[in-house]
Amino acid sequence: MSRQHLAQLCFEQVATITPRTHDKYGRTVGDVECQGHDAATEQVRSGMAWFYVKYGKGYEHLRGLEADARDARRGLWAQEAVAPWEWRRQ
Repeated sequence: MSRQHLAQLCFEQVATITPRTHDKYGRTVGDVECQGHDAATEQVRSGMAWFYVKYGKGYEHLRGLEADARDARRGLWAQEAVAPWEWRRQ
């Protein structure tokens, strides 16, 4: 579901990637824009992605979008959802 939503936004589209920083493994962390929309914002707004507080510095606006999606029971919030970091811990 999440993958399909992201594909509708970005598949075979020109993506603009704006680097922000690097993670502890040296990978680039950045913003991805497709069709004039921020991919992360659209994923969280539609309930297709989580806002991960631990790594959310600079993306705090996503917290409210996640809460809105959760309240509206959109996407993964339409059912009992377990955070990925919680699921891995189990």
